[in-house]
Amino acid sequence: MDQQFVLTCTSDEDAASFIQADRAAIFRLKGTSMVTAGEMYAEFKQKCGFPAYSASNFDALIDSLSDLQLDFGAVDRVYIIIEQCNSLLMAVHPHFREVFFEALSDVGERWAEPIARGEWWDRQAIEFKVILIP
Repeated sequence: MDQQFVLTCTSDEDAASFIQADRAAIFRLKGTSMVTAGEMYAEFKQKCGFPAYSASNFDALIDSLSDLQLDFGAVDRVYIIIEQCNSLLMAVHPHFREVFFEALSDVGERWAEPIARGEWWDRQAIEFKVILIP
């Protein structure tokens, strides 16, 4: 798990020290709603507003999280807050959880790179953090 993009906190108060809410898009998910892989994909789709056609696999998760529909003039941070994280993916093989956190780090690396091609979709680098709260 890349500590740059995925942070584990001990409480809501601890998490608040990492969050700069101004100019931020904040998505709150529940680990208790993501015990299985299918539940995890469904929770991300619902809470993050993924397109209906988004598949339930890591490539689709990375693509959908990397292409969130945000107002880049108003947002320069993205926080995915997973509360009750002790239940997160508890019904899956530990390797699946490792790949899940690697996927989130990949998303963070994508957001960290600005896009400057002279196109309408250009954007500045965006801070991306996943914050885990027990």
